[in-house]
Amino acid sequence: MSRGDSTPAVQAASRGVDVSKWRVLPSLHEESKEGWVWASSLQAMTVPHVLIRNPVNDRRLVCEQPLIDSNFRRVYNQPPRTSLPDTGNVVALNAYYRERLGLQYSGPDPLDLEISPSRGPIAGLREGVAHPNSAIRTATWLGTLSLTLGALSVAIAISLR
Repeated sequence: MSRGDSTPAVQAASRGVDVSKWRVLPSLHEESKEGWVWASSLQAMTVPHVLIRNPVNDRRLVCEQPLIDSNFRRVYNQPPRTSLPDTGNVVALNAYYRERLGLQYSGPDPLDLEISPSRGPIAGLREGVAHPNSAIRTATWLGTLSLTLGALSVAIAISLR
C-alpha cells in the first residue's frame, strides 16, 4: 500500500474487511429499542452478530443482523415511508445506533461503513453493553459484575485455605 492509499476503505480492505457504500435508513418505529439492524447484502444468516464501524470517526458497535427479506420489505415499504431499494447495500438502523456510530439518515446518498462478522461469547457481551434498551445494558453490566465478584470470591477462598 502506498502512502497515498490511506483512505479508511483502502486500509480496511487491506485487513480483509468489507467496507462498502451503504444507504442508511431509519428502522421501523416499533423496533427502536431492538438490538439489531436490518441489512441487505450483509453477512450469511449463520453469523449472529456483526461489528459495524464508521471509518470516518472510528466509532463501532456489535449487534444482531437479520437480513432484509420480502416480509420486512412488505412492512417497511408501506406509505409514507421511503421504499427500500431493490439493489445495493441498505441498512436500517434505529436512532440509538445511528447516534452511537455518528451517522445521519443518508437517504439516497450512501455512506462508508465497515461491517464484519463478530463471533464468540465476547460478541454477545459487546452487544449487550451497546444495546438500545437500557434494561438490557443494565442487566449486562450487572451480570459482568456478578461474574467478576464470584471469581474474586473463589480466588479469595482458595488463597485463605
